Amino acid sequence: MEPPAGGDVLLRDPTSIVMRCTEFLQIYSDYRDGRLSDDGVAFAAERHLVECARCARYDQAVRRGVNVLRAAPEIEPSPAFRQTLRRRLLGVTPPDPFPATGRVAASVLVAAAVALLVLEGVSLMPDAEAPAESNAQVVVNPGPPFVGFADPGAVRVIAVTVTDETDADSAARTAAVAP
Repeated sequence: MEPPAGGDVLLRDPTSIVMRCTEFLQIYSDYRDGRLSDDGVAFAAERHLVECARCARYDQAVRRGVNVLRAAPEIEPSPAFRQTLRRRLLGVTPPDPFPATGRVAASVLVAAAVALLVLEGVSLMPDAEAPAESNAQVVVNPGPPFVGFADPGAVRVIAVTVTDETDADSAARTAAVAP
């Protein structure tokens, strides 16, 4: 094969390009209109049409449709067409983004949310009649003071006099099981 005229060097053999159906369909419009700049791609498209019956049927159908449209007489709209179209388009109200069923559903959801907020607010209110629970904790500390994070109102301090280590151990065990 001879290099093209003008000193250009042929970089690849045009017959080496293999085309799949998806590639053919991507370039089909340019191929049909003769706008492919790469001769190798055009050759591959022609070869694909010869080898692939499905793409050949597609090419035939499109070419027939284009020929029918080219053979049809040009349709000229009436002089009043644009005015009539414009009047109709301006008279059409845009579709409602929230149709009636959507409004009902939105109203039900809002009502449910408000009801949940009201119920939550009522459940957070303290009961005046409920007796205060006794969560008293007995703290016995024979050593240095212990700093805890318990509710100060729920802690009951019991003063214990400890005379020796045995008394301290006994007091601590008693405090651990005390209610």
